[in-house]
Amino acid sequence: MRIFASNAVLPTGIDSAYLEVEAGQISNITTGAAARKLSDAADLILDAGYLAPGLIDLQINGAFGTDFMAATESDWFNILNRMTSTGVTAIYPTIITAPVQKLAEWFIENHKYVNSHPDRCAVLGFHLEGPFLSTARKGAHRIDDITNPTKDLIEKLLSAANGSLKIITIAPELPGSAAAISQLLAAGVKVSVGHSDADAATVAQAADLGATLITHLFNAQSPINHRKTGVAGQALIDPRFTLGLIVDLHHVAIETVQLAFQAAADRICLVTDAISALGMPPGQYELAGEAVTVSQSGAPARADGTLAGSALRLDHAISNCIDIGIDPYRAILAATMVPAAAMGLNDRGQLRAGMRADLVWLNSTSSGLEASATWILGKQVFSK
Repeated sequence: MRIFASNAVLPTGIDSAYLEVEAGQISNITTGAAARKLSDAADLILDAGYLAPGLIDLQINGAFGTDFMAATESDWFNILNRMTSTGVTAIYPTIITAPVQKLAEWFIENHKYVNSHPDRCAVLGFHLEGPFLSTARKGAHRIDDITNPTKDLIEKLLSAANGSLKIITIAPELPGSAAAISQLLAAGVKVSVGHSDADAATVAQAADLGATLITHLFNAQSPINHRKTGVAGQALIDPRFTLGLIVDLHHVAIETVQLAFQAAADRICLVTDAISALGMPPGQYELAGEAVTVSQSGAPARADGTLAGSALRLDHAISNCIDIGIDPYRAILAATMVPAAAMGLNDRGQLRAGMRADLVWLNSTSSGLEASATWILGKQVFSK
Protein backbone atom coordinates (compact mmCIF):
# COMPACT_ATOMS: atom_id res chain seq x y z
CA MET A 1 0.00 0.00 0.00
CA ARG A 2 1.18 3.50 -0.88
CA ILE A 3 -0.30 6.62 0.75
CA PHE A 4 0.33 10.23 -0.16
CA ALA A 5 -0.66 12.83 2.42
CA SER A 6 -0.39 16.57 1.89
CA ASN A 7 -0.12 17.02 5.66
CA ALA A 8 1.66 14.19 7.43
CA VAL A 9 2.64 14.54 11.09
CA LEU A 10 6.32 13.63 10.98
CA PRO A 11 8.80 13.62 13.88
CA THR A 12 10.24 16.88 12.55
CA GLY A 13 7.02 18.70 11.68
CA ILE A 14 4.06 18.64 9.30
CA ASP A 15 4.95 18.12 5.65
CA SER A 16 3.90 16.20 2.57
CA ALA A 17 4.77 12.51 2.76
CA TYR A 18 4.62 9.41 0.58
CA LEU A 19 4.42 6.25 2.71
CA GLU A 20 5.09 2.74 1.48
CA VAL A 21 3.63 0.02 3.69
CA GLU A 22 4.70 -3.62 3.57
CA ALA A 23 4.12 -6.49 6.00
CA GLY A 24 2.41 -4.20 8.50
CA GLN A 25 5.25 -1.68 8.69
CA ILE A 26 6.17 1.60 7.10
CA SER A 27 8.88 0.28 4.81
CA ASN A 28 9.85 3.64 3.33
CA ILE A 29 8.82 7.25 3.65
CA THR A 30 9.59 10.13 1.29
CA THR A 31 8.87 13.69 2.39
CA GLY A 32 8.58 17.21 1.02
CA ALA A 33 8.88 18.02 -2.67
CA ALA A 34 10.10 14.51 -3.48
CA ALA A 35 6.92 13.08 -1.96
CA ARG A 36 4.73 15.40 -4.01
CA LYS A 37 6.40 14.15 -7.20
CA LEU A 38 5.44 10.58 -6.25
CA SER A 39 1.82 11.35 -5.39
CA ASP A 40 0.40 10.07 -8.68
CA ALA A 41 1.72 6.59 -7.85
CA ALA A 42 -0.15 6.42 -4.53
CA ASP A 43 -3.01 4.00 -3.91
CA LEU A 44 -4.58 6.60 -1.61
CA ILE A 45 -4.25 10.38 -1.75
CA LEU A 46 -5.14 12.44 1.34
CA ASP A 47 -5.25 16.10 0.34
CA ALA A 48 -7.09 17.30 3.46
CA GLY A 49 -6.65 16.91 7.19
CA TYR A 50 -3.64 15.21 8.76
CA LEU A 51 -2.13 11.75 8.44
CA ALA A 52 -0.76 10.80 11.86
CA PRO A 53 0.41 7.77 13.80
CA GLY A 54 -2.37 5.89 15.57
CA LEU A 55 -3.39 7.63 18.79
CA ILE A 56 -2.31 6.22 22.18
CA ASP A 57 -4.34 6.77 25.38
CA LEU A 58 -2.54 6.20 28.69
CA GLN A 59 -5.63 6.72 30.85
CA ILE A 60 -9.06 5.39 29.91
CA ASN A 61 -11.50 3.79 32.37
CA GLY A 62 -14.06 2.48 29.89
CA ALA A 63 -16.03 3.25 26.75
CA PHE A 64 -19.17 2.45 24.79
CA GLY A 65 -21.25 1.66 27.86
CA THR A 66 -18.73 -0.51 29.72
CA ASP A 67 -16.45 0.21 32.69
CA PHE A 68 -13.26 -1.85 32.44
CA MET A 69 -13.72 -2.91 36.07
CA ALA A 70 -16.89 -4.77 35.04
CA ALA A 71 -15.98 -5.78 31.46
CA THR A 72 -16.77 -9.26 30.18
CA GLU A 73 -14.90 -10.87 27.30
CA SER A 74 -17.49 -9.62 24.80
CA ASP A 75 -17.27 -6.14 26.35
CA TRP A 76 -13.51 -6.09 25.86
CA PHE A 77 -13.81 -7.03 22.21
CA ASN A 78 -16.59 -4.50 21.65
CA ILE A 79 -14.52 -1.66 23.12
CA LEU A 80 -11.31 -2.61 21.33
CA ASN A 81 -13.10 -2.97 18.00
CA ARG A 82 -14.84 0.39 18.34
CA MET A 83 -11.91 2.42 19.69
CA THR A 84 -10.48 2.58 16.18
CA SER A 85 -13.44 4.81 15.22
CA THR A 86 -11.81 7.46 17.41
CA GLY A 87 -8.37 7.02 15.83
CA VAL A 88 -7.00 5.22 18.89
CA THR A 89 -4.87 2.17 18.11
CA ALA A 90 -3.41 1.47 21.57
CA ILE A 91 -4.62 1.99 25.14
CA TYR A 92 -3.68 1.41 28.75
CA PRO A 93 -7.05 0.47 30.33
CA THR A 94 -7.34 2.14 33.72
CA ILE A 95 -8.96 0.93 36.91
CA ILE A 96 -9.33 3.08 39.99
CA THR A 97 -9.27 2.71 43.77
CA ALA A 98 -10.89 -0.40 45.23
CA PRO A 99 -9.93 -2.88 47.97
CA VAL A 100 -6.52 -4.39 47.10
CA GLN A 101 -7.96 -7.91 47.08
CA LYS A 102 -10.57 -6.86 44.50
CA LEU A 103 -7.90 -5.19 42.38
CA ALA A 104 -5.75 -8.32 42.52
CA GLU A 105 -8.68 -10.48 41.46
CA TRP A 106 -9.36 -8.14 38.55
CA PHE A 107 -5.75 -8.41 37.34
CA ILE A 108 -5.84 -12.21 37.56
CA GLU A 109 -9.03 -12.27 35.48
CA ASN A 110 -8.06 -9.66 32.89
CA HIS A 111 -4.30 -9.75 32.23
CA LYS A 112 -5.02 -12.12 29.33
CA TYR A 113 -6.37 -9.15 27.34
CA VAL A 114 -2.97 -7.47 27.12
CA ASN A 115 -1.99 -8.01 23.50
CA SER A 116 -1.91 -6.55 20.03
CA HIS A 117 -4.31 -7.66 17.31
CA PRO A 118 -4.28 -6.86 13.58
CA ASP A 119 -7.97 -5.89 13.58
CA ARG A 120 -8.50 -3.89 16.75
CA CYS A 121 -7.00 -1.50 19.26
CA ALA A 122 -4.08 -2.94 21.24
CA VAL A 123 -3.98 -3.24 25.02
CA LEU A 124 -0.38 -2.47 25.94
CA GLY A 125 -0.84 -2.90 29.69
CA PHE A 126 -2.92 -1.55 32.54
CA HIS A 127 -2.92 1.70 34.48
CA LEU A 128 -3.82 1.42 38.17
CA GLU A 129 -5.00 4.77 39.52
CA GLY A 130 -4.96 4.17 43.26
CA PRO A 131 -5.46 3.03 45.95
CA PHE A 132 -2.28 4.73 47.24
CA LEU A 133 -3.62 8.27 47.04
CA SER A 134 -4.10 11.34 49.22
CA THR A 135 -7.47 11.50 50.91
CA ALA A 136 -7.19 15.30 50.63
CA ARG A 137 -7.06 15.00 46.83
CA LYS A 138 -9.20 11.91 46.32
CA GLY A 139 -11.43 13.34 43.58
CA ALA A 140 -14.03 10.69 42.69
CA HIS A 141 -12.17 7.84 44.45
CA ARG A 142 -13.78 6.05 47.42
CA ILE A 143 -12.09 7.32 50.56
CA ASP A 144 -12.76 4.07 52.45
CA ASP A 145 -10.57 2.14 49.99
CA ILE A 146 -7.62 4.54 49.92
CA THR A 147 -4.62 3.22 51.83
CA ASN A 148 -0.87 3.65 52.27
CA PRO A 149 1.47 1.52 50.18
CA THR A 150 3.34 -1.36 51.78
CA LYS A 151 5.74 -3.88 50.34
CA ASP A 152 3.21 -6.71 50.79
CA LEU A 153 0.36 -4.83 49.12
CA ILE A 154 2.55 -3.86 46.16
CA GLU A 155 3.79 -7.44 45.81
CA LYS A 156 0.22 -8.74 45.89
CA LEU A 157 -0.75 -6.47 43.01
CA LEU A 158 2.38 -7.18 41.00
CA SER A 159 1.97 -10.93 41.41
CA ALA A 160 -1.68 -10.82 40.36
CA ALA A 161 -0.96 -8.57 37.37
CA ASN A 162 1.64 -11.00 36.03
CA GLY A 163 3.48 -8.30 34.10
CA SER A 164 0.35 -6.52 32.84
CA LEU A 165 0.59 -3.55 35.22
CA LYS A 166 2.49 -0.83 33.36
CA ILE A 167 1.49 2.43 35.10
CA ILE A 168 0.46 3.22 38.67
CA THR A 169 -0.70 6.56 40.03
CA ILE A 170 0.57 7.23 43.54
CA ALA A 171 0.75 10.15 45.97
CA PRO A 172 4.45 10.46 46.86
CA GLU A 173 3.86 12.11 50.24
CA LEU A 174 2.28 8.96 51.73
CA PRO A 175 4.20 6.93 54.32
CA GLY A 176 6.02 4.13 52.50
CA SER A 177 5.72 5.75 49.08
CA ALA A 178 9.46 6.09 48.45
CA ALA A 179 10.03 2.37 48.98
CA ALA A 180 6.92 1.62 46.92
CA ILE A 181 8.17 3.71 44.01
CA SER A 182 11.48 1.84 44.00
CA GLN A 183 9.70 -1.52 44.25
CA LEU A 184 7.37 -0.68 41.36
CA LEU A 185 10.13 0.65 39.12
CA ALA A 186 12.17 -2.50 39.74
CA ALA A 187 9.19 -4.46 38.43
CA GLY A 188 9.02 -2.38 35.25
CA VAL A 189 6.03 -0.25 36.25
CA LYS A 190 5.98 3.46 35.34
CA VAL A 191 5.14 5.63 38.34
CA SER A 192 2.81 8.59 37.91
CA VAL A 193 2.34 11.27 40.55
CA GLY A 194 -1.33 12.06 41.05
CA HIS A 195 -4.19 12.53 43.50
CA SER A 196 -1.51 14.12 45.61
CA ASP A 197 -1.26 17.02 48.06
CA ALA A 198 2.54 16.94 47.95
CA ASP A 199 4.75 20.00 47.94
CA ALA A 200 7.19 20.65 45.10
CA ALA A 201 10.17 19.18 46.95
CA THR A 202 8.38 15.87 47.51
CA VAL A 203 7.39 15.70 43.83
CA ALA A 204 11.00 16.36 42.85
CA GLN A 205 12.12 13.60 45.20
CA ALA A 206 9.70 11.22 43.47
CA ALA A 207 11.39 12.11 40.18
CA ASP A 208 14.78 11.50 41.80
CA LEU A 209 13.54 7.99 42.59
CA GLY A 210 12.38 7.48 39.01
CA ALA A 211 8.78 8.68 38.73
CA THR A 212 8.25 10.04 35.21
CA LEU A 213 4.53 10.75 34.76
CA ILE A 214 1.92 13.14 36.13
CA THR A 215 -1.70 12.01 36.26
CA HIS A 216 -4.20 14.54 34.84
CA LEU A 217 -2.22 17.73 35.40
CA PHE A 218 -4.02 20.32 37.58
CA ASN A 219 -6.81 17.92 38.59
CA ALA A 220 -6.81 16.33 42.08
CA GLN A 221 -3.39 17.69 43.03
CA SER A 222 -1.89 20.57 44.97
CA PRO A 223 -2.07 23.63 42.69
CA ILE A 224 0.38 26.36 41.77
CA ASN A 225 0.55 29.06 44.41
CA HIS A 226 2.93 31.99 44.38
CA ARG A 227 4.54 30.71 47.60
CA LYS A 228 3.75 26.98 47.32
CA THR A 229 4.55 25.51 43.93
CA GLY A 230 2.64 22.26 44.47
CA VAL A 231 2.41 19.20 42.22
CA ALA A 232 1.21 21.18 39.22
CA GLY A 233 3.97 23.78 39.39
CA GLN A 234 6.76 21.25 39.86
CA ALA A 235 5.35 19.19 36.99
CA LEU A 236 5.52 22.16 34.64
CA ILE A 237 9.14 23.04 35.44
CA ASP A 238 10.60 19.54 35.88
CA PRO A 239 11.73 18.10 32.51
CA ARG A 240 11.73 14.57 33.91
CA PHE A 241 7.92 14.42 33.87
CA THR A 242 5.48 13.73 31.05
CA LEU A 243 2.23 15.47 31.88
CA GLY A 244 -1.15 13.85 31.31
CA LEU A 245 -3.77 16.47 30.44
CA ILE A 246 -7.54 16.16 29.96
CA VAL A 247 -8.64 18.66 27.33
CA ASP A 248 -12.41 18.25 27.38
CA LEU A 249 -12.61 21.96 28.35
CA HIS A 250 -14.37 20.99 31.59
CA HIS A 251 -11.49 19.60 33.65
CA VAL A 252 -9.07 22.40 32.81
CA ALA A 253 -9.84 25.97 31.71
CA ILE A 254 -8.86 27.08 28.22
CA GLU A 255 -6.26 29.54 29.50
CA THR A 256 -4.74 26.86 31.74
CA VAL A 257 -4.43 24.45 28.82
CA GLN A 258 -2.68 27.22 26.90
CA LEU A 259 -0.38 27.83 29.86
CA ALA A 260 0.54 24.15 30.03
CA PHE A 261 1.44 23.97 26.35
CA GLN A 262 3.42 27.22 26.51
CA ALA A 263 5.37 25.93 29.52
CA ALA A 264 5.93 22.31 28.47
CA ALA A 265 4.59 21.64 24.96
CA ASP A 266 6.93 18.74 24.27
CA ARG A 267 5.93 16.99 27.52
CA ILE A 268 2.13 17.29 27.32
CA CYS A 269 0.41 13.93 26.86
CA LEU A 270 -3.28 14.15 26.01
CA VAL A 271 -5.38 11.59 27.90
CA THR A 272 -9.13 11.12 27.99
CA ASP A 273 -9.69 9.67 31.48
CA ALA A 274 -12.87 8.50 29.73
CA ILE A 275 -15.45 6.39 31.52
CA SER A 276 -18.08 4.09 30.04
CA ALA A 277 -19.90 7.18 28.72
CA LEU A 278 -17.41 7.61 25.86
CA GLY A 279 -19.39 7.20 22.64
CA MET A 280 -22.69 7.19 24.52
CA PRO A 281 -25.53 9.72 25.03
CA PRO A 282 -26.04 11.70 28.27
CA GLY A 283 -27.44 9.58 31.10
CA GLN A 284 -26.50 7.40 34.06
CA TYR A 285 -23.25 5.41 34.05
CA GLU A 286 -20.86 3.81 36.53
CA LEU A 287 -17.22 4.27 37.44
CA ALA A 288 -15.84 1.45 39.61
CA GLY A 289 -19.37 0.56 40.71
CA GLU A 290 -20.32 4.11 41.72
CA ALA A 291 -23.07 6.07 39.95
CA VAL A 292 -22.05 8.88 37.60
CA THR A 293 -24.32 11.27 35.72
CA VAL A 294 -23.36 12.58 32.30
CA SER A 295 -25.19 15.83 31.56
CA GLN A 296 -25.79 17.49 28.22
CA SER A 297 -22.52 19.37 28.78
CA GLY A 298 -20.69 16.03 28.59
CA ALA A 299 -18.92 16.21 31.95
CA PRO A 300 -19.50 13.07 34.09
CA ALA A 301 -20.00 13.83 37.79
CA ARG A 302 -20.85 12.13 41.08
CA ALA A 303 -24.00 13.16 42.97
CA ASP A 304 -21.97 15.70 44.98
CA GLY A 305 -20.77 17.40 41.80
CA THR A 306 -17.26 15.90 41.78
CA LEU A 307 -16.01 15.32 38.24
CA ALA A 308 -15.61 11.60 37.61
CA GLY A 309 -13.62 11.01 34.45
CA SER A 310 -14.81 12.27 31.09
CA ALA A 311 -16.77 11.30 28.00
CA LEU A 312 -13.95 12.59 25.80
CA ARG A 313 -12.61 10.99 22.63
CA LEU A 314 -8.86 11.39 22.09
CA ASP A 315 -9.30 12.73 18.56
CA HIS A 316 -11.69 15.34 19.97
CA ALA A 317 -9.09 16.27 22.60
CA ILE A 318 -6.71 17.08 19.74
CA SER A 319 -9.46 19.06 18.03
CA ASN A 320 -10.19 21.00 21.23
CA CYS A 321 -6.53 21.93 21.53
CA ILE A 322 -6.38 23.21 17.97
CA ASP A 323 -9.64 25.14 18.42
CA ILE A 324 -8.14 27.10 21.35
CA GLY A 325 -4.98 27.98 19.48
CA ILE A 326 -2.57 25.13 20.19
CA ASP A 327 -0.31 24.39 17.23
CA PRO A 328 -1.74 21.33 15.38
CA TYR A 329 1.67 19.67 15.26
CA ARG A 330 2.10 19.92 19.05
CA ALA A 331 -1.49 18.84 19.67
CA ILE A 332 -1.17 15.70 17.55
CA LEU A 333 2.25 14.79 18.95
CA ALA A 334 0.66 14.96 22.42
CA ALA A 335 -1.49 11.95 21.53
CA THR A 336 1.10 10.02 19.49
CA MET A 337 4.84 10.50 19.87
CA VAL A 338 4.73 11.88 23.43
CA PRO A 339 2.83 8.94 25.01
CA ALA A 340 4.89 6.46 23.00
CA ALA A 341 8.13 8.00 24.24
CA ALA A 342 6.83 8.20 27.81
CA MET A 343 6.15 4.46 27.80
CA GLY A 344 9.37 3.51 26.01
CA LEU A 345 7.54 2.20 22.94
CA ASN A 346 9.93 1.89 20.02
CA ASP A 347 7.57 0.41 17.43
CA ARG A 348 4.81 3.03 17.19
CA GLY A 349 3.97 6.69 17.72
CA GLN A 350 5.95 8.09 14.76
CA LEU A 351 5.68 8.15 10.97
CA ARG A 352 9.05 6.79 9.95
CA ALA A 353 10.48 3.70 8.31
CA GLY A 354 10.47 0.60 10.48
CA MET A 355 7.47 1.65 12.58
CA ARG A 356 4.18 -0.21 12.72
CA ALA A 357 1.76 1.07 10.11
CA ASP A 358 -0.76 2.10 12.76
CA LEU A 359 -2.20 5.24 11.19
CA VAL A 360 -5.07 7.66 11.50
CA TRP A 361 -6.42 10.21 9.08
CA LEU A 362 -7.70 13.16 11.09
CA ASN A 363 -10.06 15.25 8.98
CA SER A 364 -12.48 18.12 9.55
CA THR A 365 -16.11 17.15 10.17
CA SER A 366 -19.18 18.83 11.62
CA SER A 367 -17.88 17.71 15.05
CA GLY A 368 -14.44 19.20 14.50
CA LEU A 369 -11.25 17.38 13.65
CA GLU A 370 -11.76 13.63 14.09
CA ALA A 371 -10.78 10.23 12.77
CA SER A 372 -12.01 9.60 9.24
CA ALA A 373 -9.94 6.45 8.70
CA THR A 374 -7.76 4.21 10.85
CA TRP A 375 -5.25 1.52 9.91
CA ILE A 376 -3.64 -1.13 12.10
CA LEU A 377 -0.53 -2.82 10.72
CA GLY A 378 -1.43 -1.32 7.35
CA LYS A 379 -4.93 -2.80 7.32
CA GLN A 380 -7.80 -0.32 7.20
CA VAL A 381 -10.03 -1.08 10.20
CA PHE A 382 -12.22 2.02 10.18
CA SER A 383 -13.56 4.41 7.56
CA LYS A 384 -16.31 7.00 7.67
